[in-house]
Amino acid sequence: MYNYNHDVLSDAETHDLVIQAQTGDETAIEKLVESNVRLVNFSARKYFHPGYDLEDFIQMGMVAMMKAIRDFDATKEVKFSTYIVTKVDGEIQTWLRDHSHTVKIPRDVSVAMRKIHTKNLVHKSIEEIAAKLRITDIECIETALTIIHKPLLSMDKLLEGDKKDMIIDIEGDVNTNWLLSIELRELLKKLDERSQKVITLKYWHELVNRDIAPILGVSNAQISRIERAALAKLKEEMETDKLIHS
Repeated sequence: MYNYNHDVLSDAETHDLVIQAQTGDETAIEKLVESNVRLVNFSARKYFHPGYDLEDFIQMGMVAMMKAIRDFDATKEVKFSTYIVTKVDGEIQTWLRDHSHTVKIPRDVSVAMRKIHTKNLVHKSIEEIAAKLRITDIECIETALTIIHKPLLSMDKLLEGDKKDMIIDIEGDVNTNWLLSIELRELLKKLDERSQKVITLKYWHELVNRDIAPILGVSNAQISRIERAALAKLKEEMETDKLIHS
């Protein structure tokens, strides 16, 4: 996805390009991204270990580089490459810290949770919920209610048995809207890889089109088109999901 074969710029060239980039010069931004992508890749790879997706770390590194371009103070006696590494370290370390708590939820339980919330059955009895939702798996409903009412409860006992291979990972602070996190993660999987990256970079990392364009190697206009198509797709999937689970 990224071109790692560009020449490294001199400090003087980098200094001039940073000043131009901070005024909105898209060509300068592209040159800075191209010349530093290998450094970002190297810095991000330090944090990779099995169980994570390497591409996610590299993408976080690219986000950090765009923030470095935006925030770098060219009047300070600090090399831009050093500043990038600091930004990459901070971005990934923050992500790892915020995602240190992982709750694993069986897929059938996550569906039951969504239906319980949608039908306003949170405070109903297990028997009432089973009848309303036409679910015969009482254990599934019990698990769903336990997670809804006690989201900080350890999932170890809830995952004993045959359901361990049917899980959705919910990462981050489980006191936040983790039910929404389930739905968004599942919806995003229905987009192609490039669309997922555009939506993630824009709405999770709060980058603007001109920041995202050089990361993906496309124009600002293309980013807008990808975003519009992706949002339309997500809206369509959400409407379909409502019909299925209503």
